[in-house]
Amino acid sequence: MRNRIVYAGKEFSDALDAPYQLTAGDGLMELAPISDALAADTLEFEVDSDDTSLTHYIPNDKLVYYYRDRQLGTFYV
Repeated sequence: MRNRIVYAGKEFSDALDAPYQLTAGDGLMELAPISDALAADTLEFEVDSDDTSLTHYIPNDKLVYYYRDRQLGTFYV
């Protein structure tokens, strides 16, 4: 398992036996070269799961992304 996302008490991963399996994703981590500019990091991903409650998300709720068990970012839905 390389990629893991934790959101609302659920763990999404690219493991083959995961109940919330990540099938695709894209992340953009920005760094503003000038300190007066604010950069926004983004994370998009697709999940394969039978859980239909995943479409009921809470706006601005915290989501944490890990790559190889190292936290790479905190995002907000």
